[in-house]
Amino acid sequence: MDFQRLTDFLEGLSKKGIPGNSCAVMLDGKRVYEHYCGYADLEAQKPVGPDTLFRIYSMTKIFTCVAAMQLYEKGLFSLSDPVSEYLPEFTQMRVLASKPNGKPLEYSAAQKIRVEDLFGMTAGLTYFDDGGEAARVRAENLRKLESEHPNYTTRDYAKMLASGPLAFEPGSHWRYSTCHEALGAFVEVVSGERLSAYIEEHICRPLGLHDTFFRCDAQTREARLAGFYRHQEDGSYERITDQDEHYAPESRMDRGGAGLLSTLGDYLTFAQTLTDGGISQQGVRIIGEETLRLMRTNRLNAVQRQDFDWIQYRGYGYGLGVRVMMDPAMAGGGHMGEFGWSGMAGTWVMMDPAKRLTAVYMEQAAPSLEAYITPKLRNIIYSCL
Repeated sequence: MDFQRLTDFLEGLSKKGIPGNSCAVMLDGKRVYEHYCGYADLEAQKPVGPDTLFRIYSMTKIFTCVAAMQLYEKGLFSLSDPVSEYLPEFTQMRVLASKPNGKPLEYSAAQKIRVEDLFGMTAGLTYFDDGGEAARVRAENLRKLESEHPNYTTRDYAKMLASGPLAFEPGSHWRYSTCHEALGAFVEVVSGERLSAYIEEHICRPLGLHDTFFRCDAQTREARLAGFYRHQEDGSYERITDQDEHYAPESRMDRGGAGLLSTLGDYLTFAQTLTDGGISQQGVRIIGEETLRLMRTNRLNAVQRQDFDWIQYRGYGYGLGVRVMMDPAMAGGGHMGEFGWSGMAGTWVMMDPAKRLTAVYMEQAAPSLEAYITPKLRNIIYSCL
């Protein structure tokens, strides 16, 4: 194996406005590649290294989904259960769609949101800047929550989500959204534990993940958290800090869809465990192999796959919180059954059980250039084997 072309690609990303990055690859249970380049802190000229903490944003989703599926394995819920049996705030939902003439159309949802809809992003929830009336109303509700209850909890957040209308009938479409924040609240209700405590007890501690957490003190953030930078048109960098208050020790909101910090090594350990069917290299099982197979099986129908037409994910379907490779020819590379996800600041994970291959990439940049970087990363890594 020769990974020089991967190193060349990673080093060259500085010319694209990525201040620093790191990448590691495991094959057949062995770490065959690890590389760090550029800066975690541009102002201090501090390089990216093994102890650098990254905001993994949406790669948190895989942790939350694994946590929920651990509870599924205990028989505490079924995927077809109405979410309202556990989160009553989702009992009476309305849909706020648009007529062909552009005018809003609001009506009572005919279908209940199922637990599987939270996993699979088919509940009808939105993010707050997605456009459309449902997203606009939910954004107003979030501003009200932040104003009236600035130190809100995970459950408070779920109630806020339920107070707004849905963008479509549950189960009818796929839309990337706050579904996994609601799933985090679901985990809290079903387990009886705070989401962060549950993940620490049932995933992080068994796997020895000492650098994966929702919150840390200011000293740790100052010393180890990579700067998140926006690359400007003139070539300069602006540091982004407007979401870092969620990482403060006093925060009570565990963002199941975006809240974790982690290192390259910690996330690689977690990902390798999933590649290996849910059992760590130390022999600790955190989830069953058949449960993982269920998670990484496409659940989207033809209409929903059209909704999931992201450039970097063409050829993929979507399972229970992860992308799933279905058509390598359409994707322009890769291998059937590969699964994973990515994060807003440019983090990415790829797991291929058939090849016993795991790869993790970390950066902290806006724009993250995900559509440019991740398909190339995938194809380069396979070509190096």
